[in-house]
Amino acid sequence: SLPECWQARLVLYPEPMGPGKIKGLLCSLDDKQAFGAQAILDVYFERWEIENSYGEIKHQMLEDSILLRSQTVDGVNQELWGILLAYNLIRVEISRIAKEAKVSPLRISFVMALRDIQDEILWCAIASPGSIPKKLRAMRERVKRYILPEKRKRPKSRTVRI
Repeated sequence: SLPECWQARLVLYPEPMGPGKIKGLLCSLDDKQAFGAQAILDVYFERWEIENSYGEIKHQMLEDSILLRSQTVDGVNQELWGILLAYNLIRVEISRIAKEAKVSPLRISFVMALRDIQDEILWCAIASPGSIPKKLRAMRERVKRYILPEKRKRPKSRTVRI
């Protein structure tokens, strides 16, 4: 059964999108000496980026398929490592393209970059080896077209309604 009460800590921080507004993060890390407020906030926001990455893998790369084809534990491990490797290679390519374009990698559409990279890999498989560098440069130029506009500030902040 659940305990009668929980010890919790409220970490307050200014809302980035709403000047003058304060938001709070409730957590169970109540030792202020061991876990500073800024460290908790840093981990919290990093966690959101990780969740976004999981979403890109599950929904965009795997197209919501929950089926792994492998029949053995080693095969499943290999398949999962392959998925993570492919995701990171795409992210590395997006980072290189973003650096060339002088924008944040988060401003390049993952979905469009993924599709373009997948198509280019298929075309490179039948291309002569000498033409591959030229094709990759052309792909990088195309992906630059998928730079998203800067995020607008929300008119109202997100809230949890109970």
